[in-house]
This record gives sequence, C-alpha cells and structure tokens, in this order.
Amino acid sequence: MVYGKILKKQLFEWMVFLRIAEKLRNKRCYGAPDLVVEVLSPSTVRNDRLLKRYYYEKAGVKEYWIADYQHQTIEKYVLCSDSLRLEEVYDDRNHPFVSTVFPNITFSTHDIFSFLAFL
Repeated sequence: MVYGKILKKQLFEWMVFLRIAEKLRNKRCYGAPDLVVEVLSPSTVRNDRLLKRYYYEKAGVKEYWIADYQHQTIEKYVLCSDSLRLEEVYDDRNHPFVSTVFPNITFSTHDIFSFLAFL
C-alpha cells in the first residue's frame, strides 16, 4: 500500500510503503511503515534530514530514502540497532538502486529523475 501527497508537476513529497498483512488488524493499520520516501524541497531540507529522520528512527521505520531532485541523488538509510544509518548514496554513476526491505524494488536514479528533462 502506498500513500503520498502529490505536489505541482506530479512530484510526490512523501510516500509510505507497508507490508499490509503484518500490520493490519481489525481493518486498521498498526505500527511503523516499512519504507518512507521523502522528496526534498528547498524549504524543508533541514526538517527532512534531521527531524523527520529522527521521528522515523524512533518509530521503527526500517528503510528511509531521501530523494534530492536538485542533485539527482537518493540517500538510503537502513535501521540498524535502533538507528537509521546511511547505507548508500545513489546517483547516475552507481546503480541499480536496490531496496533492502523490498528487494524486488530496483531501479536506476536516471529512471527516477528523467522526468526533470520535461519540466
């Protein structure tokens, strides 16, 4: 299941991925999402990198991506010993990107950021 807030020009500000079967009880979702994706905005960089990462870490989010469309990079943080640790920074030189929590999710950053050429 994916939740997201759509911005102008069809950018997702954030997305949440859940393994529903493990978190669904009595038609309600419980617990932290498995994966959160944030798309940086110049006005929220500090908030996304520090405050939100801290909240996601304390909630037990297993994987956190920060997509920076200005620099065309994706930072992948993975929960290890109750701490979200930077595992890799992906750009057009190192790919494919592979999710730790969802190993079937794989892509290149070029594929993700190629829409910028049309804006």
